Amino acid sequence: MPRMLPDATTRALVTVIMETSLRANDACSLPFNPIIDHSARWPCLRYLNTKMATEQLVPLSAAAAEAIRAQQRHLLHRWPVASPVLFPAPRSNPDAIRPFSDATLRRRLARWQHSIDLRDDTGRPVRVTAHQFHHTFGTRLINMGVPQHVIQRLLGHASPQMTARYAELHDTTVRAAFDDCCQQRVDLAGERIAYDPGALTAQVEWTTHNMARVQARPAQRPLRTPTTTALPPPQRLPHLPRLSDHPGVSRNPPPPTRRDPAAHRHRRSRRPVPAR
Repeated sequence: MPRMLPDATTRALVTVIMETSLRANDACSLPFNPIIDHSARWPCLRYLNTKMATEQLVPLSAAAAEAIRAQQRHLLHRWPVASPVLFPAPRSNPDAIRPFSDATLRRRLARWQHSIDLRDDTGRPVRVTAHQFHHTFGTRLINMGVPQHVIQRLLGHASPQMTARYAELHDTTVRAAFDDCCQQRVDLAGERIAYDPGALTAQVEWTTHNMARVQARPAQRPLRTPTTTALPPPQRLPHLPRLSDHPGVSRNPPPPTRRDPAAHRHRRSRRPVPAR
């Protein structure tokens, strides 16, 4: 969807929001270079979570990192002197000091959705806000099986109860699909198998289904040690000198001598003969 937005700055801003779950006002206020790398050289985003009044660090996807770098190149092309903000306001901002506003993002999203006549699956017009991308990010992580405490940190939630709403939504949605599937089951004779979603046994069947899903998951692969070429320069293995590098050792050693078969037979004949 961001590729269809009319201008590069709005596309990059929406991509960052969708890929990092940042709230719109936090994303609009990002500095020009918010990326730092951790020890394994993976790009991370450092930003100020204004709702929690704390600085946070979250890993970046490849799409988000590329969107930020593309936006930096765009700014340097338009303003050779680097802007202090990553997303400057598009109008009345000759020095690129004033950041993009949340209100401007809302208006541009609404104008774009109206121009393309955005509709849902039933054909009714819909309006999507930037904050819905924040919730979509959390729901997507829950559906991928990411632990709730990890999602809590990525979303910047102050308590586990805030994150638990995504898990409740996921459980309700999947449970409804499970009940619908069970009501469509038939036996070997083609007869419909009776299933009541409100019965006491339905909850037990749902629990059994979840346990089977967990047991069917493949075991997690152990982390592989990165290769030498993937390590930073200080961590690479040093060059180990070979024996031929020593000044006292010849680089062209003489070939090994071959054993004389006649001398070998002579040595065997000199063995004492045991007395009989």
